[in-house]
Amino acid sequence: MKASCSSGIAALIVLTLASPALSAGIAPPDYSFIIVGGGNLVKNGNDGWSCLWNFKMTSGPSVGGTPPRAAGGTMPGGTAGVDTCTQMTVAPSTYSITSSTATGGTGVFHGLTFRRNGVNFCSTTNNVPFQYLNNGDSPSDVFFDSAAIGTNCIFAAALKTAADLNVVP
Repeated sequence: MKASCSSGIAALIVLTLASPALSAGIAPPDYSFIIVGGGNLVKNGNDGWSCLWNFKMTSGPSVGGTPPRAAGGTMPGGTAGVDTCTQMTVAPSTYSITSSTATGGTGVFHGLTFRRNGVNFCSTTNNVPFQYLNNGDSPSDVFFDSAAIGTNCIFAAALKTAADLNVVP
């Protein structure tokens, strides 16, 4: 009997250690959305692009939790809005949510590449941080605060989701 009880406790400890803790995420999972808004991309301090950026996004599969959430997702690509910015595009990338509170959180794009007429203009394989603000039932805000895109480019933008999405703890 004692060996059986010890085996059960050992199995419970192994199960507990193997179960991942739910982390910050974006809700809802498996959802396509767009973040759009004004932003500036500046290369070498003087080649600036003030554009209306439009990033197509998808949240990933559910990692559980209440509400269900995704740990991150993909960005199949993006464009820049009007006038001279139409020659600018954004290459596909992935992103992760790294922290959250009731009012918002942070995340990173895993690399980011801006292209001009199809040629890489500003690019990095490093993580590019962003901040996320939950706005209750309203569309949410996504900010890039002078994020480095490679060694000579800076991206600053204030974007909004088209629908209500939330970063959840």
